[in-house]
Parts: sequence; structure tokens; C-alpha cells
Amino acid sequence: MKQKIKNTWTWLVGDSPEFTAELIAFNSIAIITLIILLVLLPINMLIGLMNVTLMIIVLIIAQFTFYYLSRFKKRYLLGVAIYTIVSYGVLILNFFFNAGSYGPTLSLFFLTFQLLIAFSPKRWHFLLFLAHFMVPLALMFVEYYRPELVPYTYVKDQDRFVDLLTSYLVILVGMYWITIYLRNNYLREKGVADQAHLEKIKLFSVISHDLKSPLAAAVSLGQLINEFQHDEADRKELQKELLNINKATLDMFTNLVAWSSTQMQGARARLTKVDLRSCINNVLQIQQRFLTGKQIRIHVELVAEPAVKADVDMMELVIRNIVQNAIKFSPVGGEIWITNRITRGRYVLMIRDKGVGINAARLKHLFTLSIDSSYGTGNEKGSGLGLHLCKEFMKLQGGQIWASSVEHMGSTFYISIPVYTDAG
Repeated sequence: MKQKIKNTWTWLVGDSPEFTAELIAFNSIAIITLIILLVLLPINMLIGLMNVTLMIIVLIIAQFTFYYLSRFKKRYLLGVAIYTIVSYGVLILNFFFNAGSYGPTLSLFFLTFQLLIAFSPKRWHFLLFLAHFMVPLALMFVEYYRPELVPYTYVKDQDRFVDLLTSYLVILVGMYWITIYLRNNYLREKGVADQAHLEKIKLFSVISHDLKSPLAAAVSLGQLINEFQHDEADRKELQKELLNINKATLDMFTNLVAWSSTQMQGARARLTKVDLRSCINNVLQIQQRFLTGKQIRIHVELVAEPAVKADVDMMELVIRNIVQNAIKFSPVGGEIWITNRITRGRYVLMIRDKGVGINAARLKHLFTLSIDSSYGTGNEKGSGLGLHLCKEFMKLQGGQIWASSVEHMGSTFYISIPVYTDAG
């Protein structure tokens, strides 16, 4: 039952990565506000405040509209802007129709302020603070100098008591609910950040070791080649090993530089119309020497090839990493297939090998920084950073990447990216 409620709430507010944190927060608080309004509606009807009841009905309709714009149309900023304007309008009207400072309106300003601060952009906060200071102040000045504009609308003192009490309870519950929601969000984000920090520490430890080892090996091989006499066959073998070490080190360094750039500068995808066949050809041309070295054949069997909406440099890096992994973990004389399909407006590229495969435990953490170093069939070494970078770059492009594998039978990597349309 608890899991069912959790799943329902997740569907109502949206879930990442499709929804940003701001969208989820706005959707959550929109639902909370709807609940508060639905509680206030029958109470105001029972105590005869029909003008206030009518305003609450209008606000419920408006609130549902804002929620719909945010949850199903993802028009977050538009929803927040309209919500802010309507909130002030309703509170001002409520002040005049619900006994002014003798009613609950001024208290409701506190709840509205917390709601707006919770999900509005940070650059709005100072303006919202000023508005929440100036608007109630102006209303009280009007009430003081023109009391006839703010009539006392309660028929009996009992009605005012019920209205103030229920409003206070609603505000108390609403503020508690919002505070707990924000606190849980903070703890969740802190947990994610702490885990990411630990993973980065581990990553740099692994990479420093993985860079040091091949560089030391390359120096040793270079000395061995230069300082001793070798026959032609041995020299070629040593040079081949040196080339593989340098190539693996360069690949690792390239991924490290790209990943470091995303961490320090905040990578942004430049989405354009991209031909994936051209990206694949560029990657295979660069990898040809290593394909020949392991006598691996690649079959490119693409059908229905619409252009995709992507960043060409990011896509080439992603495809290069996946192809390199397929080569690395394929046996000598192996085969790799690159195929595709179009599904619901998305181009799905599949890269399949018949290599060593990936066990279930490793597959679960394949695209995270927590994965350990691995060795290919030719003793090629990798840190796992490349796959993590692939996931980050696909997310920046509005795409996805995942894998399926059977140990000792091979792996298939799937890259999903939106098809380019004339509308962009």
C-alpha cells in the first residue's frame, strides 16, 4: 500500500530525468495548494461567506490549470508567473470580502509567501519579499483610512472563530508539509552529492593509478627497445605493445579531459541536425588500425536513417567509447554489429558484440563512477570513466544509453536520441 501511494505521488509530480527539480517542486506544491483550497471551500460555504467561496472555486480552477501546464506541458515558468499574479489578486479580493484584518487574509499571506519562495526562481525572491511586505501594508492603510471599503462580513462571532481557527490549522499544516518536503529534498540532494563526492575521490584514485602504470610501462618498453638489441620480430612485438599502451592511455586521458570540463565549466549540448552514419564512419576510420590489429570485423547495417537532434562532438565521443569497448572485449577474429531502429520519434542505435559479456553485478553499476577498472581480451585497461561520460553526454542531449549483456556471450549497448524534425 505504501509503495502504491509513493508510485502515485511520483506520477502526479513527475520523475527525473524527464522533469527538473524545479518542475517537481512546483508540481508538488501545486497539489498541496489544491488540497488546502479543497479543505477551505466547504468551510467557507458552511459559514455563509459566499463571495469567498466563489473566489476559492475560481482559484481551484486556476490552480489546476497551473498544475496541468507544469505537469503535462512542462511550462513551469509560465505556470509560476500566472500563479503568482492570481495569488495576489485572490488575497487582495479576500481581504475586502472577508472582513479585512479581522479575517484570515493577512495570515494567508505567510503561507502564500512560503509557497512562492519554495518553487519560484531565485531571481524572483527579493521582488516577492517586497510584494509581500508592501501589499499587506497597503491593504491595512486602506482599511484604516477607508473602513467602509472593508466591511465586517461575519454574521456571528462564532463564524469568525471557525474561519480563523480552520485557516490557522490549514496554514500550520501547509507550512509543515512544505517545510518537510523541502527538508527531505535537501537531505536527498545532500546524499546524492555526498555519494558523488566519494565516487569522484575513488575515480581520481583509480585514474591516477591507471595513468601512472601504463606511463611507467611505456617508459620501460621505450628503454628496452632503445638500450638492447632485438631481432625484427621481437622489436615489432615490443613496438606493438608500446602502441597499445599509448593508445589506451590517450583514450583515458581524452575521457578525463572531457569529463573534467563538464565538472568545472558545466557542459552544454549544441543541438543541431546530425547524420549518425557520418559520426559512425568518422569513429570507425579512427579505430581501423585497432580493428585490424585484433582482426575484428564490424558490420554496419543501418536502415531508415533520419537525422537526429544532437551535439555532433558529444555523439562521436559516445559512439567512440562504445565501439572501443566492443573492440576491447571482443576476442581476436570477433565481430561487431552496428544496427538501428526508429521508435516513437527516437533513433535507437545498437552496438552488439560477441565478447566476454558483463556480469549482473557489474552491469548494474556500468554507467556510474563506482565501477572498477577492467581488462579487455588483449589486456587493454579501462577505468569505466568513458561509460559514465557517455551517460552524462546523452542526458545533456535529451537522449538515453543503456546496455544488456550475458556473461561469456556478449553485450549490446543502446543509444537513444530524438529524431530531428523541421520544428527543431
